[in-house]
Parts: sequence; C-alpha cells; structure tokens
Amino acid sequence: MMGCWSLNFMGISIEGGRHTYKPSEDSLLLASNLSRLVKDAELVLDVGTGSGILAIITSRKGCYTIGIDVSIEALYDAYKNVGVNKVGDNVDLILSDALEAIRPNIEDAVVISNPPYLPGIHDLEEDHIFLGGVDGVEIASKIANWISTSPGKKGYIILSSYSNLQRFEDILVNLGLDYEVIDRICLGGETIFLYKIERKRG
Repeated sequence: MMGCWSLNFMGISIEGGRHTYKPSEDSLLLASNLSRLVKDAELVLDVGTGSGILAIITSRKGCYTIGIDVSIEALYDAYKNVGVNKVGDNVDLILSDALEAIRPNIEDAVVISNPPYLPGIHDLEEDHIFLGGVDGVEIASKIANWISTSPGKKGYIILSSYSNLQRFEDILVNLGLDYEVIDRICLGGETIFLYKIERKRG
C-alpha cells in the first residue's frame, strides 16, 4: 500500500509502504557517488531496489537499470515511483533474492546496493528491510559471489560498522576480489561505508 511515507530525495518524489525502506543517510552516501560510479555503464543492477530511488537516479544518467528486490510489496512501490518519475523506458524491475535471477556470465555489469546490513535474524515480516543475517553481510556476500563469476564486473555496496566487516572482507579475499572503501559517513556511534568490489580482467 502506497502512502505510509513520502519523501523528496535529491529532487525526486517517491513514496513507499511499511515493507519498503525509506531512503536515509546510507542511501544518500551511495546516491551522491553515482555520477562517477556508473559513468559509461551499459547495465546497472540495483540489488534491494526498495523504493526504486537508486534505479531512478541511474536511469536519469542514461544507464539501463534493473531494479531487483525480494519483496513484491517493495517492487510495487518501485513500479509506481518509476512511473511517476517517467523513467520506465530505462528501468525494469524483477523479483529475486539478490542476483539469483540474473545470468552469472554477464560481463561488465555494475552492481549497486544499499542492502539490509544490521546483524540479526528475521522475526517480523518487515525485518527484511534492515536485517542482513547473523553477521549483517548476507546479501552483500551474495552480491560478491555473483561478481566473482565473470571478469569486468564491479559492485558498490553500503555496509555499516555494525556489520561484521572482517567477515565480509575475508569472503572477498577468498573469492579473489579486489576491494576498497571509497567513501564513508559518521552518524554518531555508527559509520556507514561504501565498498567498491571488483573482479579485474587478466
């Protein structure tokens, strides 16, 4: 159901229900970097698209974007927001757990994601918005695994100091991926990190 919240985010009007994450400072950290991150990208995969805000932004930058979410309610909100903002010609939306529905042999895709990153196990139905498994890196790790399957892929993923970052970085090393933190913001006792992960060619 639309209308539980509404927001003007970087000049873009969006709405969402209780099953859809309301963009916040973590969304802004990723969104404010998108101009340089998706420059010249032919395909952008927005994992955990939620309201569709990041997909709307990348589509306005000329990128064909697939918004992906495990929640049909969130995808309904994203569909409405994509329509209201008139970017439907450049955005498709699909129901999937992370990147399970996307062919792993795609090369040169850019993945962007502000996934659930707080440690915890789902109890309430809407917990999927915030909780990313025991270590808070379940979805981020699924993205990393997909990126590792073909050369030329890049990923830009939001995580928190509350996430088990050492566990995530160990997974990246084991997958043979290069990584670095390219931006961060401090919010009181929490720091939000923007990771770049990549499987380079050669």
